[in-house]
Amino acid sequence: MLRVAGVSRCYPGGTEALREVTLTVRRGGFVALLGPSGCGKSTLLRILAGLDQPSAGRLEWSVGAAPGPGRIGMVFQDPVLLPWADARDNAALPLRLLGRDKRAARAEAEAALGRLGLSAFSGARPRALSGGMKMRVALARALASRPDLLLLDEPFAALDEPTRHRLQDDVKHLQAESGTTVVLVTHSLYEAAFCADTVVVLAPRPGRVVATLPMGPHASRLSPEFQRDVATIAAAFPEVA
Repeated sequence: MLRVAGVSRCYPGGTEALREVTLTVRRGGFVALLGPSGCGKSTLLRILAGLDQPSAGRLEWSVGAAPGPGRIGMVFQDPVLLPWADARDNAALPLRLLGRDKRAARAEAEAALGRLGLSAFSGARPRALSGGMKMRVALARALASRPDLLLLDEPFAALDEPTRHRLQDDVKHLQAESGTTVVLVTHSLYEAAFCADTVVVLAPRPGRVVATLPMGPHASRLSPEFQRDVATIAAAFPEVA
């Protein structure tokens, strides 16, 4: 779908977040960006989203240009929901901003919430939802426009482990069902190994790619194959210490 070609990002004042990062995101793939805090993972995700620009290098899209409005969905660490709007209207917000008719936008939002098991809570406001439910609404909001590329910036980091696992399962299922290309930023070796088909390990700041590791499909977090993939990722980290 796209190639990140020698991308660097240096901020005013001299902070170098990324240095000559090169990687490929295939259409329909699931890539996890993994590395220590401050290595530029979120900076790279913002560049992919068009929210920031590289200081050097470029993004090479297979269609010649970045996807148009509504074709890139993004979920942040915080759900960032409108407190006065219910789950349905929060999920419908990107569609409304794209000019979609209110009724059609709500119908798409309802469908997205349904895919994430929240049909019964579509009329609930954020204060009535648990942390996991709020993150599901944020995911529904990102998925409502059926994006070509879904960017996830540590969306499960603040959740308890059982909820985190359920949402990982949801995202994997939805990605397999829709064929959406996903790039996930995470600090968790286990999350990267379970969710992604490719794990890209970044060095400490400035972020540089030190390993690109293929992962096998994993139906269970207890399988020997999953544990081997986690060990493979862990083995890459001494190289960046």
